[in-house]
Amino acid sequence: VVYADDLTLGEGVPEITNTFQVNSGARWRQGYYGPGSTSDCMKPNRSGVSLHSEQPGYTYARASYLEDNFYPIGYYTSVQSSACGGTKPVTSWTRDLFYIRPNLFLVYDQTQIADSQYDQFIAWHFTDGVSLAPGSAKLVRYDVRNSTQFLGSMVSLLPANQTVTVADQGGFGVIDRVEVRPPSPAASSQVWLTAFDAALSAGEVHSLALLSGQNVDGVELPQENTVVVFVHNGAAAAQLSYNPESGSSLNYVVGVTPKGDYLANGQPVTADDSGILTFQTGRATSVVITRPSSGNSRRLPSDTRPRVEHSLAPIR
Repeated sequence: VVYADDLTLGEGVPEITNTFQVNSGARWRQGYYGPGSTSDCMKPNRSGVSLHSEQPGYTYARASYLEDNFYPIGYYTSVQSSACGGTKPVTSWTRDLFYIRPNLFLVYDQTQIADSQYDQFIAWHFTDGVSLAPGSAKLVRYDVRNSTQFLGSMVSLLPANQTVTVADQGGFGVIDRVEVRPPSPAASSQVWLTAFDAALSAGEVHSLALLSGQNVDGVELPQENTVVVFVHNGAAAAQLSYNPESGSSLNYVVGVTPKGDYLANGQPVTADDSGILTFQTGRATSVVITRPSSGNSRRLPSDTRPRVEHSLAPIR
């Protein structure tokens, strides 16, 4: 996956890579100044890494308030000062990154835009050599190769019934831009789930299955007997449930109340500082998670996005 802030679509305007993008009829990329921006139209910019956890089996990070990186609608088509303070095309965007060692990355985006009529998509960027690979009806897989070796795969699991297109970034034959769109007509609120597998060959790519349930979306890894589910924003205190087809035993539930007490199939379990539940279920085919009737009552703010404590450096 390519990370840079100086790629263009051919018209000479920088585009941030691997982001949620919106075409509101004028400017449809996020601004490229990032957290700590001095632009009057981006103050205050609250975006940054709000949660982080390093564990033997995984690394997790949450980026919150990413909507603050977008300029207001009309910023590039009117006097800039008059557009500041206006409606932004993206009203909410949270990204969760869950890395399962040694080579699988899961990215879960929850977004909301100001108008469902806008063209909305996630754009991923790769070195030239992206090709569609065999997949199931519930996912879309693209393999990445150069002239000599296999470089890995991207599997797009959500949104359901998605449309995926591949474009030549800038027309130079160097970078491929993979655009993932929801079906039309699209709702203003969307969830996006993408897996990146750094496998050494196509045959070593993880077998994945989409797992959706009550207030969660996730991935089942049948060969590893593992499930990773992400909790919908605002549902940390609600009942959660899902049904692993293979009876996975190791469960990671991402996005609950940090240090909160829960019951997983009736057994007590406490979330870590980053809001992750880790527990074994003995290859259960049904998992139900609830809050106990008494105990830890700590909750996240109403929008479920913690205050950013570790901001990223400005991107220039």
